[in-house]
Amino acid sequence: MTVLIDGRRLPAYVRAFVARGRVYAPVSPLLRSLADRIWVEGGALVVERDGRRVRVPFALRFGEDLDDSYVAVGPLLRALGESVR
Repeated sequence: MTVLIDGRRLPAYVRAFVARGRVYAPVSPLLRSLADRIWVEGGALVVERDGRRVRVPFALRFGEDLDDSYVAVGPLLRALGESVR
């Protein structure tokens, strides 16, 4: 699976996958490149961009580092005002 941001591919080491009809991708570098702020609060990821704040549950979390965490990116990016297809 290939993830593009503004027509540019994310690095090859960034692995996205499809499960239950949704695309899951790692928080970093995808969200770090799009969000103004990212933090963990109450077991969920909170992402802020251009005054919009979205709270999403983690899909997979392999450690305490956000670089090891995955989220369903479609709903999250749409909530931040991005176009997703």
